[in-house]
Amino acid sequence: MQDKMILQEEMADNICGLIYLFKSEDQSIGFLRSLLFTLSKEWPLIDRWRMDKFLLLVRRLFRTIFCHMRDLNWDDQLIQKYIAFFKDTTITASSKICDSLKSHCASVYLDELDYAGGLSESQTIEFLRPYAEVLKTSISDYLFRAVCEEVFDLILQQFSEELFESNYEEIGETNEGSAPERENDDDMEDESRHSDDEDESRESSEVAKNRDKTSIMFDHAKIAEMLFDVGKHPAVNARRRKRIYALMQKFETAAKGLDPAPVAQIEKIKKSLPKDEIVLAADKLLSMEVKQRKDTQKYKKSRNSTNDEIVNSESQSRAGHGSVIKPSKKRSKFSKKIKG
Repeated sequence: MQDKMILQEEMADNICGLIYLFKSEDQSIGFLRSLLFTLSKEWPLIDRWRMDKFLLLVRRLFRTIFCHMRDLNWDDQLIQKYIAFFKDTTITASSKICDSLKSHCASVYLDELDYAGGLSESQTIEFLRPYAEVLKTSISDYLFRAVCEEVFDLILQQFSEELFESNYEEIGETNEGSAPERENDDDMEDESRHSDDEDESRESSEVAKNRDKTSIMFDHAKIAEMLFDVGKHPAVNARRRKRIYALMQKFETAAKGLDPAPVAQIEKIKKSLPKDEIVLAADKLLSMEVKQRKDTQKYKKSRNSTNDEIVNSESQSRAGHGSVIKPSKKRSKFSKKIKG
């Protein structure tokens, strides 16, 4: 373990990079399996000061696996080997790996797969299939919820954000096209600013295109079909089937090019109110404010009077019970008692 983050990242990369030293893929997979089982054994004993270091190690482990497959051009046999490895370790209900570690593996799965990039839609389906099939097994509710949220909900959220950004850009372009023309001097300034904006937008679009070349693509229709097959399995209970079918419907919506999680739009009131209603509403608001002010003053007066009564009663009680006045005894000039 290292205290500095950069050194810790380097150490995690060195540990995960040991898979390149083995002569066969089976040996590399055996090393990865033993590493995951060791992490799972020590996972409940890790304190919060070191947890982030082990989370980083797991993330770099998946990054190394996916980048290794990318360097070998995503060979089909190699993909099947590592998918079988995932089914035996992190994407199963029967392994000895704890659910919290499996949940973290699910949270970094798509992120690191997208980091590697270069996958076709059919290959992406093959990587998603184990997580879809594990939903029909006897996994815990915690792991079921983690898979739904960290894998399938994440895909829908990404599609929804991309759709919103594209619609926002289209609205911006239409607004720019309908803007009125200005004077000549202003036009010169606008042209220079517009050229700068075009250069920046061109650079950002080039970056986006380069990112799209490496990012993974999803076939939402096939994912919906896959989830439907999982949901109709007899081993799935009613509550989980409802959750799976809800995901399936959202993926069907995304396959049609629609937003699977639309934001409710508040319709603006186009009808103008008559002047009499506006004046009546204003008078009502003023009367409410006056009434509230009077109630506040009345409350303050009653509170002050109550406090005065409490103070008077306390002073009277102290005068009546605090000191007892005894009759004075007859004494002589030199404090001697006088018989009498």
